[in-house]
Amino acid sequence: MTTLAAALTADCARSKVYGVLELLPTSRSRIGYRYQGQDYVIHPDATFWISYRGDRRPYFLEFERRAVTPRRVRARLENYRRYFRSGYARRDHGGDLPLVLFVFETPNDEDAFMDAASYIDHAPFASSNLETIVQRGILADTWLPPAPEPWERLPLRRLVKVQLFR
Repeated sequence: MTTLAAALTADCARSKVYGVLELLPTSRSRIGYRYQGQDYVIHPDATFWISYRGDRRPYFLEFERRAVTPRRVRARLENYRRYFRSGYARRDHGGDLPLVLFVFETPNDEDAFMDAASYIDHAPFASSNLETIVQRGILADTWLPPAPEPWERLPLRRLVKVQLFR
């Protein structure tokens, strides 16, 4: 997780058009919410805002080592879907919906996650893997949007133009 946070801040520092704001680690990223009379919590590994040419967007970062089986993918995405449906996501982030970035250790783990996620409704998310991030950079054409979008890696800034909620 530290490597991803360092890559994010380094890429933003080298850029003339990107900035990173309010990067919070897991210990400060716990988010509680209420949905249909029950209390729930999500624990992203990090939360942050990225600015691109003056526009800002919130993000959650998940370094995922476990959610690659269909059952775990469903459970992981259901918690985020519930958070987004609760209305707290917009209130917590000034009217903006955060984008959940799932990062996997290997391309195979990412493929397994994306395959399982393609069969269920999802929260707004994109995925990548460490190998791709190391080769291209965290802000570059590194991120895969969820199905039914084309299977094409996009830079972080272009994900806002993709239909991320079905």
